[in-house]
Order: sequence, then structure tokens, then C-alpha cells
Amino acid sequence: MAEAREGLGAVLAARDPAAFGEDGSWLALVQALREEGAQVEVWAADIRPALARLLERAGSRIERLDWPGDGPFSQVFRVRRLAARLQAARVTLFHLFGCSGGATLLAAARRAGSRTVLAPDRLSPPSPRHRRHLTALGRLFALADALEVPSEAARDRLSALFPECAARIRIVPPGLDIATRAPERVGGLRIAALIERFQLDSGRRHVLVCGPFSREGPPLWALRAMATCQRGDFDLLLCSGNATDRAFLVELQALLRATGLEARVRFLPLDEDRAATFALADLVLHLPPPDVVDPLPFIEAQAAGVPVVTEARRGFEEFLLPGVTGWLVPRGDREALAAVFATALSLDPAARDRIAARCRQFAREAFSLARSLRARLQLYRSLVAALPHGSRTGEPAGFAGSVGQ
Repeated sequence: MAEAREGLGAVLAARDPAAFGEDGSWLALVQALREEGAQVEVWAADIRPALARLLERAGSRIERLDWPGDGPFSQVFRVRRLAARLQAARVTLFHLFGCSGGATLLAAARRAGSRTVLAPDRLSPPSPRHRRHLTALGRLFALADALEVPSEAARDRLSALFPECAARIRIVPPGLDIATRAPERVGGLRIAALIERFQLDSGRRHVLVCGPFSREGPPLWALRAMATCQRGDFDLLLCSGNATDRAFLVELQALLRATGLEARVRFLPLDEDRAATFALADLVLHLPPPDVVDPLPFIEAQAAGVPVVTEARRGFEEFLLPGVTGWLVPRGDREALAAVFATALSLDPAARDRIAARCRQFAREAFSLARSLRARLQLYRSLVAALPHGSRTGEPAGFAGSVGQ
């Protein structure tokens, strides 16, 4: 992006940036673009005030806007209106994180002459049998000049489902500001505040189960496996962001009562203090639905020194070291999962310290924020370099990013 110093700008549009990544990652991306000489805006339908202040201090401008699908306006009107705004800002590259509102946003960006990047939060419909949804995703992916995925396994799966997209897929490894998860920055008062607020017993082990909670995941078989664990000295922290199926929660609570787990369960809002929530745990269970791309909990857990339990699904071995920083269990195997719980919760303090150190080392080496930023900026540079020379002159153009849920 050497040309950025000659007048390119950046627009990061987001429905809710915190729903896709941590504050530090967004702040680092804005700062990196500013260092490239880009002007930065953040468009958002919903953004936490604390994050908005951070991004404004980094030199970006925050603009709240209605998200596609909200309000009385037709899609055609929205495409034209958004395209006009992008053209007025001379936006050169539009980066959409997540598929929500994607058809409208990417169509507007292409109408405005912008290069488009899509980082899908879903690689396929919940079932490949849903042909209508598969077709809709294919049309959405066709609007992107590049498709960003976090791993080789995700690239291979996307290529298999949408072979016409294979040449446009780029791997950008996930990253985290590991320094913000150091024990000296997260422990102490922040963990104590969570324990007091949610009335947790600091003398018991805590198993953090990542949401969102829906019929797609985490699956109920995993909770039934926990009920068979012979240990009685652990509590379940069921954590999710904003996307939670409330109807499913009724079914979930009935299961917890039937299995005797109800007294052990606490529901925690994961996004309130993500770092402290992961640091509070002794073990993290992360079982995302098969079509969902969500590597962040793997990284956050290990950065906090906490091992992870997940399914033996292709690609997950890229996000942990099986048998070292976590465990892989066959899908639906309650006995195997219960055995892993018993093993993980029975570790003596010395063994837990060794695992914690290895988790932090792996997170630091494999998922540094700097590595992720380098890959993303290189992707931006390659797309901007392909633009006609005349589009990189005059008033500032922009890199635009959008985050959906």
C-alpha cells in the first residue's frame, strides 16, 4: 500500500465490531492503516462506547448507520444510497467481516467501483441439503474480489463447496494481542469482580462453555457428557455473545434440570470482560457449529493459559496442539468427552502450570496480532495494486471493512 501515502483512505464499516473480534485487534488494524497514510472511518449500526472512543483516539471517525435489512427501505434503494456514500468518500477497498447484510453491502461497494473482500463467518449453510441457502451464499461470495479465511482447512472446505471461488480465497491467520492476556494484566481485581458479581465459588473448578447457544451448538450431547463426570467440584460457565437462541435456552434449562447440572450453571455475558472470563476458567469447551468459522475462543483460552476441549474436526488441529494445549474428542462420544473432563479437572497444580505455560507459548508463536496484520495488509496491497492508476489519485480513497454477525 505504498500508494496509500499518495491519498488512499480507509473506511471500516461494522454492524458490531466487538461481535467479530476483540477491541485490541480493531484498534491495531486502524492504527496500521493510519500508519500507511490512510484516512479511516468506522461505520457501525451498534458499537460499544468504549471501543468507539478507542478507535476515535486512533484517528478514525465513527458513523452510525442503519444496517441492511433494518427499516422500510428497499434493497435497491439501500444499494444506491450506500454506493453514493462510498463514491463520495472515494472508497477503494471494502472489507466485509461476516455475511450479515452482505449482498447489499458488497453490491453497493461494487457499484461504487471498490475492491471487495469478504471474511465469511459461515462457510456453508447449516446443512448442504439446504440448496437454496447454498445458492444464496454462492451469489454472495461471487460479489467478493477476495475471500478471507483463517486456515487451510477452511480454504479447502470453501473450495470444495464453491469451486468457482477457489482462485480468490486467501488465508489470513487469526491474531490476538497476546500481551493484553498476560496474568499480571488480567488477574487479581478483574477476576475477583467476576467471581463476586456472578456469585462463583473460587474454591471450585470452572468449565467455560462458549456459545452462542442454539440448536446448532454447543450440542446437548456435550452437556449430557458433563453430567456423567464423576467429579462434583466443578461449575459450568455458559458464556455467549449477543447471538443466543432464546427459545433454545428453555430447552437447555430443562436439560440442565433433568441431568442435575442446574445448580452448577452460571450464565455469563462473554463480551463484558472476555480476557478475565477466559482467565477465570480451568478448562474451555468450544464446539462451534460445523458451518461456523470462530477460531477466536481457541486462541483466547490458550492465551490465558487455559486448555481447550473440542471436536476432532478437520482443521481444529491448526488452532491447538492436541494432547498438549487441549484435547480433541469424536463428535457425539459422551464417554470420551467425560474422560477428558475427568483428566483435565484432576491435574495437580504443577501439571496445570506446565500446560498453562505451553498454552501461552503456542498462542504467542502461532497467533500473534502482528502476523495477522501483516497478512491482511498484504491482501489489501495486492488488491489496491490491481486498480487502474487513475483511481489512486486525487482526494483520499478508502479501504472499507464491514463486520456482520
